[in-house]
Amino acid sequence: MVEILLILAVTILVAEYVSERFSLNGPLVLMLSGAAISFIPVMGEARVEPEVILGVFLPLLLYWEALNISLCGIRRQLRGVLLNGTVAVIAVTATVGGAATWLGMTLAVGLLIGAAIGPTDATVVAAFAKGISPRGLIVLKAESLINDGTALVLFALALMYATNPDEVTAGTALWDFALSFGGGIAAGLVVGWLVSKVARFVDDPMQGNIFRIIVPLVTYVLAEEIHGSGIVAVVVAGLYIGQAGHRFITVGSRVLGRPFWAVLTHILNSLLFVLAGLAVPGIVRSLESDTLWHATAVALALYAVMMLTRFLFGEVIIRIIRVLDRRPAQKLRRTNLPERMVITVAGFRGAVSLAVALSVPESVPGRDVVVYVVALIVFASLLIQGLLLPWCIKWVQARPNALSDAEAARDVRMAQEAGLESNTALIEQLPHLAQKVGASKEVEEDVYRELHLHRKRMLVEQIEEGENLAEEERRVVEYHRAGMELRLAINAQARENLLRMHGEGKIDEEVLNILTDRLDIEQLRIEGPMRLE
Repeated sequence: MVEILLILAVTILVAEYVSERFSLNGPLVLMLSGAAISFIPVMGEARVEPEVILGVFLPLLLYWEALNISLCGIRRQLRGVLLNGTVAVIAVTATVGGAATWLGMTLAVGLLIGAAIGPTDATVVAAFAKGISPRGLIVLKAESLINDGTALVLFALALMYATNPDEVTAGTALWDFALSFGGGIAAGLVVGWLVSKVARFVDDPMQGNIFRIIVPLVTYVLAEEIHGSGIVAVVVAGLYIGQAGHRFITVGSRVLGRPFWAVLTHILNSLLFVLAGLAVPGIVRSLESDTLWHATAVALALYAVMMLTRFLFGEVIIRIIRVLDRRPAQKLRRTNLPERMVITVAGFRGAVSLAVALSVPESVPGRDVVVYVVALIVFASLLIQGLLLPWCIKWVQARPNALSDAEAARDVRMAQEAGLESNTALIEQLPHLAQKVGASKEVEEDVYRELHLHRKRMLVEQIEEGENLAEEERRVVEYHRAGMELRLAINAQARENLLRMHGEGKIDEEVLNILTDRLDIEQLRIEGPMRLE
């Protein structure tokens, strides 16, 4: 077991280094690396139980995504998000299932494949996100969250049909779908509300983050117990807590939690790609030659069906909306063909699809074929769409949409104005706050200077966003940059001084760690927060 974990960890580390060093598609390299290590004898024992993937991997991954998505952005694009997150997934599942049956597979296997490749993966698109409009990114991320829940509900129905086909009828399927979705939403709202009340009493950062890890796992179990969708419940709870959490999650919990969750979800995502690659060679060896070639041809055909369905669904829905909704506001929200192509091509299939396929129990007939076909479709998605997306983005840039540009500029302007407004209010409230805490006039003046310095930094950032800077503005920017570089140089020299003092035995490790932590905080104040995606 230790050897397996060590090999997996080294594989992820090396694969990600190689993909970053040579600008390769990271998930593809992880899958190929997983296939490569499958030939190591001990890796034949590497297995993750389906229950662990469904009950641990997916709740943790989707909960973190739900916590960090913009609910305001979802509301602005609600119609497109809901249609892509529900109806589009059903359409993909149905067309892929029907096509698979027509191509010689059983309906049960076809529906399992369709449900597995129904959801998109917004985490993959992050690697190609440069150039996609903020509006497009919101749609992709929100769609990914909602269609994960939809796909898991459909997957549960497909799995029920695969194991007990006589018990599944159109009526029972519709009832189970409604019950699962509705139960998941209800459970998620209840858990979100309870967490918002209980979490106020958890002040310790370590305990707070342990509590936050438990929340999605408990939410999943509770929803499943009442026959609701655990994944839908986790997403709803995450959205609820993500909006309410700013009022009860402590600063310490946030500072400790963000990098921890970023690392945890990154590892889980990477592990799913490696595990999928690891499973494929064994499946290839277990399948007969004719079955293997047939499954490969079917996978490529189903990939084409999936992409065509996604594109046609979007075009048909847009035409219907334009006929039914003639309001001027709707006309302003219209997208052009290049933008719609970006949304289509950016619908990558990734870790969630692999997790769903790997969670099919080994007792289910055709399980190996499902995993192989889904893995091949994910591989094709990452390869083909990864190559096409940059070209589609260039197409959008060649035919810009005035609304998208205006929305992007508005979002930047809103963030800048909010920061400046908050800073102005703080400067006005400073005398009252100083009096409230009993601070001396000297301390108040020091804080006043800090607030004004922070205001200058925000103003400089606002100037830097503009184009064709005036000479005076350029001097302000250069002055700020020089000041920042000097502060960073002082910070780096302070670290060198501490290391020298530690080497000379003047301070021990405990003092070194305390002072280094302070320098880290100061460096983050100078540079701004780390990007963790």
